[in-house]
Amino acid sequence: MSQRREALIARYRTISLERLRSIRGKLEAVAEGNTEALADVRRELHTLKGDSHLLGMVQIGKVAHACEERLLDQRTLGSAVGALGEALEAIKLALHDDGDERAAEEELGRALVVLSAPAPEIAEAPPAAPSAAPAAEPAAEPFEEPTPEQLARLRPVKPGARKASERREASRWVHVSAHDVDVLCERLSALHADLGRIHAALRGMLAQARDTMHDVERLRSDLDEIVSSAWALRLSPVHPTLAELGEHALELARTHGKQLRVRIDDGGALVERRLLDEVHEPLLHLIRNAVDHGIEPAHERGDKPVPAELLLAAVGHRDQVVITVADDGRGIDFARVHAVAAARGLADPSGRLTEEAAYELLFLQGFSTRQDATDLSGRGVGLDAVRRRLTSIGGRVSVSSTPGAGTRFAIHIPSTVFRERVLIADVGGALCALPAREVEAIVPIESTMLESVGSTPLLRYQGEGIPFLPLPLFRGDADSTRAAIVSHGGHRWAISLPDVIGDVELLRVPVDAAVASLGPFAASGTLDDGRLVLVVSLDALLSHPRQVTHFARAPVRDRGRRRVLVVDDSPIVRDLLQELLSSVGLEVRVAGDGAAALQSLTENPVDLIVCDVEMPVMDGFELLRRLRDRADHVPVVMVTTRGTVSDRAMAASLGADALIVKSEFENAHLLETVRRFVEITA
Repeated sequence: MSQRREALIARYRTISLERLRSIRGKLEAVAEGNTEALADVRRELHTLKGDSHLLGMVQIGKVAHACEERLLDQRTLGSAVGALGEALEAIKLALHDDGDERAAEEELGRALVVLSAPAPEIAEAPPAAPSAAPAAEPAAEPFEEPTPEQLARLRPVKPGARKASERREASRWVHVSAHDVDVLCERLSALHADLGRIHAALRGMLAQARDTMHDVERLRSDLDEIVSSAWALRLSPVHPTLAELGEHALELARTHGKQLRVRIDDGGALVERRLLDEVHEPLLHLIRNAVDHGIEPAHERGDKPVPAELLLAAVGHRDQVVITVADDGRGIDFARVHAVAAARGLADPSGRLTEEAAYELLFLQGFSTRQDATDLSGRGVGLDAVRRRLTSIGGRVSVSSTPGAGTRFAIHIPSTVFRERVLIADVGGALCALPAREVEAIVPIESTMLESVGSTPLLRYQGEGIPFLPLPLFRGDADSTRAAIVSHGGHRWAISLPDVIGDVELLRVPVDAAVASLGPFAASGTLDDGRLVLVVSLDALLSHPRQVTHFARAPVRDRGRRRVLVVDDSPIVRDLLQELLSSVGLEVRVAGDGAAALQSLTENPVDLIVCDVEMPVMDGFELLRRLRDRADHVPVVMVTTRGTVSDRAMAASLGADALIVKSEFENAHLLETVRRFVEITA
């Protein structure tokens, strides 16, 4: 255990023992029906429960919770006070670090049993014993007169003191009619029987609900399997298409006097017949370019083997099939590409053109390094058509080349049906989704983070200017308060998110032509409530022809560390969360209740709020309501000792971004949740 945690545990013990003393001092007032004392005791128990759960003192937290529950029924406060006294002793024993841990655990267990038992019934008073004849008074002993010294030592009795003592003694007893007790016991027995019947019915309903949920999950699994099987009927092997294209390549080579060997490796890949038909023409373009531009005549190959080789290969992955067209010919002449680009005003003649920029130029419409057209591949017409066709089906094309050694084109075709976790956003009433595996972070958008270079909008993140673009179907960024940072193809992009709903597991199926025409969508799926979700193809979204300009990474203005406000009435919780969040590079401020938090936010805005629910003065729900009423969209993570359905529903309806239950608290879980909203260093 670290020194910091040891100190935190020691402080927890000290504060908790003080809480026990405070509770004990108010129990008598609680028994007498003092509502203010009752509220104070319940608040102390609630805070003790939260502190204990956060620090892993689960058993103490359970006993504190049981005490809190026992005080809910006003009619049994008298018996509850007695049970609480024993429970407080058990907690006190457990809090002493020099005690017997096993004995403390046993005492806590016994306290839980006592607190969980029904309140004891009020027993009828036994009949009074018959009056006995007065006994004869004993003979009086001789009275001895006190000495003056003894009289001087006596303290004077204040007037009325004896009567006050008698009144306190009398207040301990209440005279109750035996008939009233009988009626009360009968009603309690009837209620107990009703409660038993309700409990049995609820157990039956719970068992039935579990069975129904099991059936639903089984039906979902069966349905997913049937859908996958149905789509599998539309799959075709890639080999016949590759074999046909290989024959075509050999015929082209013979026609143009080039020696060529075609090697085919289909990898057993299967592709939907419709998609295979869609990529036939793009593959034909690539093969024509390989034979015309890439493969040299035999006398120009030098020490390279003759005949030249053209590889047509396919590899199936979970979410895509990649078809490769690779030759061992000339490779791309990057110097020639640079010269043509400079002549057309697309590149700086005196600058250096990167390979990536050169590849982008090849896909521009009408761009060609040849001055004369041929009947085989034309003047560069084809690569832009290849990209457009693949983008229309949610695919993409990539290229790599080594001068003198050859060129490799890879066509990525989306697979048909599979399950994938996606991040869903509401875009003007339509649901769009991004593959969750490619979302690096979700960050709030601030005006200081937005800029542009030329016509390219950028979002500053971690010192880098990241290209910033909206989701499909979303026009403009005025209402967007967050952005998803995605890592794709070795680059980062920022995509605006108007309204994040959450991440779900989605069975995705290919989109038809009508849906594909709406935007760069690779697939669709339905949520449990039947709503349609369109899955964005990042390949299609990010691979539109772009201006071939590459910017150096400029240093971002130092905004300091990200600021987090922790709001909790427990100093133990505040210390624990402050230590944890500070350890990952966040600047942490604290407040003891919602009112103090609002005051702090007025003077010091933050990037994230981590807030308790139950607090004095102003609770977490009221704080969240006021924040949203004033259009403050700072992310809010609620941390509560309760995880009931009503609490979760209330948090969601008020606009909370996440809810964590203290009894399930783990550092990693909290940090993973925080990472969704602010950048951390670990």
